[in-house]
Amino acid sequence: MLNQKEMEQTFNRLKKYPNVLEKVKELVDTIERTDFQNVHTIEEALIPDVRGLGKMLLTSWASKQEEDLKSKLEEDKQRYHSKKNSIGTQHLEM
Repeated sequence: MLNQKEMEQTFNRLKKYPNVLEKVKELVDTIERTDFQNVHTIEEALIPDVRGLGKMLLTSWASKQEEDLKSKLEEDKQRYHSKKNSIGTQHLEM
């Protein structure tokens, strides 16, 4: 269990990612609903939300990685350039 300080630190970190915070709120709303008949119905309700959260977290992580790379390149006075290969995946060049 998190203590008060850890809870506040975690919440402050989550505030940097408002879309993730909103998704966590939706998950809590889902598990607090009382209209579930059994574990299978709540599982079916949670699966799309958990998948969406996972996708959102990966997207947030990738965006942060890209921002960090851009910042590092700007500090090093290098140029940032990305191009897509034949299947649409970005490749970063320095």
